Formats: sequence, C-alpha cells, structure tokens
Amino acid sequence: MTEEWICRVVREIAEMDDRDSSADWPEAMLVTAHELTEIISRHAKEIDPWQPMASAPKDGTVVLALLEGSDIPHPVRWVDGLWQSSWDSHRLSCWDGPRSWMAIPPEQNQLPKGED
Repeated sequence: MTEEWICRVVREIAEMDDRDSSADWPEAMLVTAHELTEIISRHAKEIDPWQPMASAPKDGTVVLALLEGSDIPHPVRWVDGLWQSSWDSHRLSCWDGPRSWMAIPPEQNQLPKGED
C-alpha cells in the first residue's frame, strides 16, 4: 500500500456526507466497520485488480480473465449463461473456466479527442 493510496481512503472517509470532518482532516474519525470495509474494498482494486469471478459482470461486458492453467489474461464475456472468448466466441468449458477477472484498463497511448 502506498502513502497516496492510504490518503485517498482517508479522504473518502473524511468527505462522507454525514460526517462533520474539518477541511484539514482530523486525526480520528468515527466510522463503522461496515463503512470502512466498503471503502477499503473499493480502493483495494487499485492495488490488486484481479477479482473473484463471482463478482464479474454478466451483462456481456468484455473483461480480462485468467483461465485455469494459464497466466496470460484472455478477453472473455458472459453470454447465455457461459463464459466465452471475445476473440472467437469459443465457449469455455468448466475445466478451462476463468478463475479471476479484471476490467480492461484504459488505453495508455490514446490521444485525447481533438488532438490528432
């Protein structure tokens, strides 16, 4: 965990709507265990983007997945109750099935609109 990551978590806690946190963030803030768990869970994705398959979107969104026996991410999507490759629409069998997923990262070399 980086200092910057910890700062973002603390800032989100300090800026919660129902808290009276001062602008300079007090040293101690009252937060329930449930609230803290939710906030840390959201920010933990920044540290390890791989998520359990049970949390993967099942609306046809393409995600990167690690398949059984492979350490190379594959683009897959959920279609008609099964995971399939988004390259060739090959349906993945249960023994090939994805074991974890992450969102496809944004393109790093894409120019902002209007800067051709």
